[in-house]
Amino acid sequence: MRYSLNRKGITIQARQHGSSIEVVISNFCLPISNEVRSKLFDRFYRGEPAHTQGISGSGLGLSLAREIARAHGGDLTLEPSDSEVVTMRLWLPIVK
Repeated sequence: MRYSLNRKGITIQARQHGSSIEVVISNFCLPISNEVRSKLFDRFYRGEPAHTQGISGSGLGLSLAREIARAHGGDLTLEPSDSEVVTMRLWLPIVK
């Protein structure tokens, strides 16, 4: 929500695939180059100033989220999308 364009909001879809859960999160943003997209999971990477919109942070959120997902046997990935949309896919196994 912090980086989504005003009034565009975000979409969250969740579904079960056999023994796993998939959550897809998309939000509209200013256009993001492929170079920037390739660095989004890098620790301490904050993106271009136009995208951070004066929002404070350390650049650790996505890298930590991915590590937590992987520690639980899943993954967090950036999905291909238009330059004005960021789509992340969280996949986690169901543990019984």
